[in-house]
Amino acid sequence: MKTKEILSEEIFKTELSGKRKLIIEQLPSGNNIELHLQLSTKTKCFLHWGIPVSDDNLWQQPAQSLWPANSVAQGKSAIQSPFTPQDEGMTLILHLGPASKIKKIAFVLFFPEENRWENNKGVNFIIPISKGFKQSQNNPLQTLKSETGDREPLFIKAFSLTENHLLAAAVSKEDDQYTIQLITNLTAPLFLHWGLAQKSINDWQVPPPHILPEKSVIHEAGAARSLFTKRKDGLLSLTLHIPVTLAPQGISCALFQPENNRWHKDGRNNIFLPVQLPEAGVRSSADSQTTKLADEIIQVETGKNSWTLMHRFNLCHDLLERVRDNVEGLAMIFVWLRYSATRQLTWQRNYNTQPRELSHAQQRLTLRLVDLYLATSDPACRELLRLILSTVGRGGEGGKGQQIRDVILQIMHRHRIKEVTGHFMEEWHQKLHNNATPDDIVICEAYLAFLHSDGNLAAFYTTLEQGGITRERMRTFERPIVSDPDFPAHLKEGLSHDFEQYLNLLKSIFSATDLLSSIEAAQHHLDHDLRQLLWEIWHNRHRFNQAVIEQVEMLSQARQGIRETLGAKTKDSQAGRELLYLDLALEEYLRTRLESVLPQLTDLDQRTNLLAKLLRNMSFSYNSQDLLLAEKHWQWLNGQKEPHQEWALAATAVLERCNIGLGQIIDLFHHLFQSKAEYLGQAISAPAWTIELFTQEVLRGGPAFVLSQLLGQLMPQLRKVADLGPWQLISQQEVIGRMTIADLATVQAEKFKEPTILLSAKISGEEEIPPGITGVITSAGVDVLSHVAVRARNSGIFFATCYDAKIMAELQQNKDTVQQINISGAGQVTFSKKGKLSGAIPARKKDLSHIKCRPVSFTNFCVTEIDFNQDLVGSKSMQLKNLRGRIPAWLHLPRSIAIPFCSCEQTMAEAKNQANQREYDDLLKKVDHDPGTILPRLRSTIKTLTPPSELLSTLEKVMIAEGFELPENKPAFFADLYARIQEVWASKWTERAYWSRKNWQINHDCLVMAVLIQEVVPAEYAFVIHTANPFSGDRHELYGEVVVGLGETLCSGNYAGRALSFTGKRDKQSKTALATYPSKSQALFGGGIIARSDSNGEDLENYAGAGLYESVLVASPTKKLVDYPTYPLISDKSFRNNFLSKVAEIGYEVEKIMGGIPQDVEGAWVDDKFYVVQTRPQVGTLIS
Repeated sequence: MKTKEILSEEIFKTELSGKRKLIIEQLPSGNNIELHLQLSTKTKCFLHWGIPVSDDNLWQQPAQSLWPANSVAQGKSAIQSPFTPQDEGMTLILHLGPASKIKKIAFVLFFPEENRWENNKGVNFIIPISKGFKQSQNNPLQTLKSETGDREPLFIKAFSLTENHLLAAAVSKEDDQYTIQLITNLTAPLFLHWGLAQKSINDWQVPPPHILPEKSVIHEAGAARSLFTKRKDGLLSLTLHIPVTLAPQGISCALFQPENNRWHKDGRNNIFLPVQLPEAGVRSSADSQTTKLADEIIQVETGKNSWTLMHRFNLCHDLLERVRDNVEGLAMIFVWLRYSATRQLTWQRNYNTQPRELSHAQQRLTLRLVDLYLATSDPACRELLRLILSTVGRGGEGGKGQQIRDVILQIMHRHRIKEVTGHFMEEWHQKLHNNATPDDIVICEAYLAFLHSDGNLAAFYTTLEQGGITRERMRTFERPIVSDPDFPAHLKEGLSHDFEQYLNLLKSIFSATDLLSSIEAAQHHLDHDLRQLLWEIWHNRHRFNQAVIEQVEMLSQARQGIRETLGAKTKDSQAGRELLYLDLALEEYLRTRLESVLPQLTDLDQRTNLLAKLLRNMSFSYNSQDLLLAEKHWQWLNGQKEPHQEWALAATAVLERCNIGLGQIIDLFHHLFQSKAEYLGQAISAPAWTIELFTQEVLRGGPAFVLSQLLGQLMPQLRKVADLGPWQLISQQEVIGRMTIADLATVQAEKFKEPTILLSAKISGEEEIPPGITGVITSAGVDVLSHVAVRARNSGIFFATCYDAKIMAELQQNKDTVQQINISGAGQVTFSKKGKLSGAIPARKKDLSHIKCRPVSFTNFCVTEIDFNQDLVGSKSMQLKNLRGRIPAWLHLPRSIAIPFCSCEQTMAEAKNQANQREYDDLLKKVDHDPGTILPRLRSTIKTLTPPSELLSTLEKVMIAEGFELPENKPAFFADLYARIQEVWASKWTERAYWSRKNWQINHDCLVMAVLIQEVVPAEYAFVIHTANPFSGDRHELYGEVVVGLGETLCSGNYAGRALSFTGKRDKQSKTALATYPSKSQALFGGGIIARSDSNGEDLENYAGAGLYESVLVASPTKKLVDYPTYPLISDKSFRNNFLSKVAEIGYEVEKIMGGIPQDVEGAWVDDKFYVVQTRPQVGTLIS
């Protein structure tokens, strides 16, 4: 069989789903080129593609003769071509004609069933088209691929050198070394001219002699030259071996043929072979626009060329033409300029810049940034552009910059200070003339401190250091400052006056946040009232006796006025620039003012009033809908006249919502900036601490940090008033263990050798608690009915949230010590230090190693509810059948059918799924050795099973018989439903489920899945009831939780925040008692059909197996941010009391029907009707 000839191969992983992989191969077809695209999913997909013109973002349609079948035009610039099913995935072939006519194609992927685009993080996928080569020659890439065998290289690519010549390169890792294999069809003799790229792809360092291959020399040009060897097949090859300990980011190289003195590169650039890129770096794709942007920046910043702030700002202006409103690109620009503003990049190298030139470059750049700001409506882009502005002073026209030179001379001449070398003033004057920078603001401030202190040099140098300038830095200026300043006592007053004015000039050009210059520059664009307000803020800036809340209110009014004025200046870049700089200056004043006053602000009323004002300001600085809704909720709550304790209870929920919004800002900034800061920072040799703390310092420099401080102060006070205390006890157990700090998600696969108490900053609720853990303490809010909470109670593990930052800090200081946790009758938690552990790990409260899942076998693909029995379905389905016809008339059940046990196994046994069966069996043998890699592959094997025709036909027949309403497009509906059934089947192999069975010694083989197919109640509210209080074990008290919308947000770690919770006595005369108000950020709304997991592991005694496996809606629900005061559950106390009483009644009714066994009941309310959607015996309860 003839092997296909491959010109090149590119592999992409789509950004939103790591499970999907796109493989693209270029193959010759006569004189033409074919592009073979293989997608590892069966989800319907279109290739949205075109041919880039002058820019990768500007496309044109390919000639119609090149369109694959069933392609459709999309405007004038692109077409959409459908993938077609093939084997385990989807495929598409593009016949591109003669390769010389098309240099590259650009594309994105569209999944219509998910209404989702895969667009390489906003920068499109780009595939260069190989020029091809004569068929009679050996193909280097094909040869290289055949020689790599089963080993999957870290990198493999063919570089087109000439019309007929390629270089094929592969990088692989084995044990303690990286191997780089090179094969080419160029003619001998041929040398690889190469160096190590340690910091960036533009870096070039001579490799150490001991890693050079034979017949290598160190060339005088500062590179290694290694000779290619001629093979029997006529190709040339070379292999490099690099120890892991010396591994660079990559190899930079070119090929050299000495006989004709010819060089071969990757186009105009050196060939780059990645070896060890930063793990979380910016380089996500070889064609990433952000990567190219970063590498272009690194090239100029690490080169030996002349370079100043002026050059940097001019380059940034030009790069913005490419970046425009690309979020990732703008984030890279910000990281770059932030490194510049914090002096991690040089401000002057081998070049003198006159102040007028620098101020002009600043003005040009800042106006370009404002043009982009005014042109986009994307809040994310606007936020980034505003951040970029904060790293660059406003500059000015050339005349304003020239004043820096002129005014210093005027001051010197006015006071008859001679221009004589060896004196501080002359040295500073020379620096200002030749290279004025933002450093001069600090130098001027230091000189003023020197004058005001009557010539105290300590004041001079202390002020310099506070501004980030050392004596050493001053000596390294190209016009160095090495002399101490002189103190002419008779000139003190005059010099102080003049340099105060000079400082204002420097700030007006170089500072982005100077309040005075910002007001002066912007006032002509403001109305009279706003100007008056701003000058009042300025004149009262040092009046610290003025109430801080009043000051923050004035700042809020001013920033609101600026926002409204800016909205009317959409075409005026100059006005927009001054208004944005004014807002930045007000934000900075707000931050510094509050940072100084917060430690002294201890009164609860003052803090609650301040929070309202600060939340309003947050909306001017960050794009956070959660904080906007939290502000609205807080304002509403302040208008309610509730008892102090109940008001405080409601207030804690709003604070939790604030923390959710704040956490989202932190996560977004970390996602946008940190990997880029690491990539760029390592390349420019920034100190490690500046790289590690980059995002943290950005956040600390904004109002988010102040909000975080205020919330940390308020929460313990409010919890005390609400009588909640610092602890929320989720699982009350007195335990002993060694204190360890780690996030639970990162250690759930471990086995601790001694009793351990874990301090975990983050907990989603989805984690599994590993063996050896006796206690888990977190500062994060956790759903008390979440999977991890139920597991902790069921296992006898102490689990609690601590809301007091001081207590958490003390516990962290006790890391590695042995602590005993004790709980008083009043619920107080105390810790006592112990000398040592006994060494024995206490057994889990419930040992399930002896429990076996009941054996089941395949009978049918689908059954009606009336036919449910224990041989066909799990306890979830059986409980619903038991409720049918026995509940009160005012209570309702949704329609249900089921896919019985072993249907997945039967589907896999079908002849058309034999390839899946073989792969599945093979993966099962490997899963325990590498679960992180194998589990996704097991899920993928199940999700790609072709459905038996009997399954689909039986499913339709049973649904019709049960009265389900089916849509008109039945084929599409059942395809979607089958895909959701597959997701439920595949959830047997999620990490959470795998580790749970592993930790509880439950055999994987015995676990089989039935699927409950159920109508979705389009809930306005959803609830969960535990008919025996799971915390106290009180058999006469129930505990319930309620959320807005569907119940999928109740126990899932994907939806941060807390549900409304309450308790109720079995005595109907007693009222329900509210425990917490809700703080969940999002609600889900929708209807249709849901596929629920119903395994034979869900009814094991004392094992909460139900929460381990997936339940998936066929039609994706709509997400909506919750505006709580608009819901009667929050705003109408009478409605809430009646609603909760009815929910409690449901719990006791269901428990009675189920023989008095405590129940875990899930239900919903819509259109004044209550529904029970499922119930099961309650686990993890201490019965008293």
